[in-house]
Amino acid sequence: MNLEEIQAKISENAIKATEILEQEDGDIEVAQKMLNENEELSKKAEMIKALSEIPATNTEVKKVSDIILPGSTSYNNVKSFSPESRQEKEKMGYAFGQMAKMIGRNDKKAYQWLLENGYYTKGQNEAADADGGYLVPQILAREVIFLRDKFGVMRQNARVMGMSSDNLNVPKNTASTTAYWPAENTNITASQITFANVQVLAKKLAILTQVSSELNEDSIVDIGSALAEDMAYVMSYNEDLATFLGDGTSTYGGITGAVNAIAGVNGGANAGWIYTAADVTGDWNNVTLEDLRKLTSAIPEYADTADAKFYMNRAFYQQVVCNLLDALGGNGFFDLTAAPGPNPTLFGYPVVYTQVLSKDPTPAADTALALFGNFKTGSIMGSRRDLRIQVSDQAGFISDSLYFRCTERFGYSFHDLPTVSTAGSVVVLAANN
Repeated sequence: MNLEEIQAKISENAIKATEILEQEDGDIEVAQKMLNENEELSKKAEMIKALSEIPATNTEVKKVSDIILPGSTSYNNVKSFSPESRQEKEKMGYAFGQMAKMIGRNDKKAYQWLLENGYYTKGQNEAADADGGYLVPQILAREVIFLRDKFGVMRQNARVMGMSSDNLNVPKNTASTTAYWPAENTNITASQITFANVQVLAKKLAILTQVSSELNEDSIVDIGSALAEDMAYVMSYNEDLATFLGDGTSTYGGITGAVNAIAGVNGGANAGWIYTAADVTGDWNNVTLEDLRKLTSAIPEYADTADAKFYMNRAFYQQVVCNLLDALGGNGFFDLTAAPGPNPTLFGYPVVYTQVLSKDPTPAADTALALFGNFKTGSIMGSRRDLRIQVSDQAGFISDSLYFRCTERFGYSFHDLPTVSTAGSVVVLAANN
């Protein structure tokens, strides 16, 4: 809300509260809520006025090469930011730190730096909510989104769709028309294509972290970088945890992930739930290449595209798959040469590391060891609200600290489920005992 909208809302609440109080049976509690809301809105208005009164000495946005960052920084802490040069990466981290100073200390110099360097525009200089929070500048929000997309496996590989409401319904073809060979002078039998709805419900994922407000010029880049990267990692890790292993409980925001969706069909007695030939609960090195090849042969042809991939923990690939490849001779050399790097392949398909899958060398029975298939044809990830980062110093007033809050709303549905005889878009290799 801008200043004019806030003032209009204050007037509207005052009029409504007066009308309620003038009625003999007026609800006093409702009127009091409106008056309380006006107090918070008035605080917002004062904050916006204070920010708008800060003079802009130079409205020209500086180029990266013109910005001098004080103090020393650790390049390791900023290398995950998307810009290519070290200076650009440090600039991003510095901007996060400046935002913290602006909120925690009402630092006008920090605000001025953000304004001069293009991180704030006049339309963005307003409080975000009644607890004193500020929305992170959009250019910084895009950085955190970039980092989350870099870390998040499911978000990179599923079909991601925007959500205009909390409930997304996507039509799915469940049966096709039928072709017939009609005899001469015989009516053609009618047939219809049928659809079902895939429903995706938005869930909220959030982080709240406390940071000391004692930021100085020498540490501000490292602190800003660490906050951005940590939030991005934690959000993406929990996205993957829910979308791969979620069991529909509140622990995973009510989301049922791909593994449990497949396992839940006929109690795992289906074509998408494939057990290892040998007992691997005592040693996962009893997995064979034949077990893994069962996965590639199981998925339907429509899912066997460039988006078909293996998904497994890095430890499983390095300790099990690489050992199997190492034992090969002759033709196995070409598979082996692709094994050590960050983008390995197996049977010609990409291998994607996801650390939410098991890394236990003595897995329990029915543990998902690896997945193979096409998440774009098999699942939908709905994005209701992208990452939103807010900062407040009010909750940490006594301890002189800042609170960073990161939230997002998304949903997930694995819809291409298997039957007893036919696999869906994704299949699971499970530990046999």
